[in-house]
Amino acid sequence: MKKFMFSMLALAVCFGCSQDEGSTADATDASLVINSSQRSVNQLTEVPNRDFDTSNKGMYHGIIVTQDLSLHGKIWINLGNDGNYNATVVTDQGKELAFFANHPSVDTAKERGILFKGERGSFVFDNSDLNRPIATEVIINNIPGFIQSVKDRSTQRASAVLGTYVDFNDATFTGTWDLITDGTTNPTFFDLPNLTQVCVLGPGGAMFVDEVFETFDYPCFGVMGVGPVFHAAGGSFGGINEFIAQDQTANWVGLDATYSLGQSTSVHNANPTAVNPGFHNNDFADPPVPGCYVFVNGLQGIWSWNGREGSATFVDAFAPPPPPPSEPTSVSITNVSENLLANPQHVLNTPDLSVFE
Repeated sequence: MKKFMFSMLALAVCFGCSQDEGSTADATDASLVINSSQRSVNQLTEVPNRDFDTSNKGMYHGIIVTQDLSLHGKIWINLGNDGNYNATVVTDQGKELAFFANHPSVDTAKERGILFKGERGSFVFDNSDLNRPIATEVIINNIPGFIQSVKDRSTQRASAVLGTYVDFNDATFTGTWDLITDGTTNPTFFDLPNLTQVCVLGPGGAMFVDEVFETFDYPCFGVMGVGPVFHAAGGSFGGINEFIAQDQTANWVGLDATYSLGQSTSVHNANPTAVNPGFHNNDFADPPVPGCYVFVNGLQGIWSWNGREGSATFVDAFAPPPPPPSEPTSVSITNVSENLLANPQHVLNTPDLSVFE
């Protein structure tokens, strides 16, 4: 059974830390002065410097969320990519937060990480392993939080999408569900970027990160035995935007979970009058049924855990909001094969695969 990686270090730091004046990081960077006139990295124009593609310096990209859900957004971290050390957060409400760091010595960066400060909080970023960067002591508006990020390279661009989840029958059981890719490609799935991390913030404020994924068959695209992919391009309804992670399993606090995620604008473009680009799946049946299927309620994800069932929704800028869901029973993940026959759905035209070439 694949395991969900529990962010033990982040949890221990975030639940127990305080930004007191006696901390090593604060004492080391006491000269760092923050004011609202300072400009941080421009996430719209900053491009990873190719000289740092294999270096610890450069750009990092990911997601940030506070334990109480009061802040949820994307983060771009600039470690000397243009000679500066700064970071920008763009929240799901479109607000920007800036963070700054002094240029660290090599020894300081290795031993203690790099302290970033902003008017609304701070965090420590450790990139001693450029492929597994770690953020600790994340504090925003005095609330502990989490950052998950990956290295962003000039020829292998990182990307993230923000999402949320909710129990079908309990609106209080909710949290964030975010996706990250580091840009590595899947040669068996048209060289689309692999899904690198699924980041789920539990209702109790703990972060779970899934980094090991199951393979699945996807006859809709004529591919079998593939891993999840995540490609967000164009930033609009008409872009070539795909994220497909079917039949995934996880373990949350010792209890098994299953989930499937899906959105395809290429399927939508092949069937513009039939479907929105929301949740689609054709392999719940065993064996998989040839063709493409889309639930008319357009859900982008469904999950099951500990007797609960619910949906995941990704309301990021690269996708339009899905339509309101139909009755929850129509997408029960435990009875979904029966629902394929019992509930409205569309049998779709195969998408034009040349868009991936």
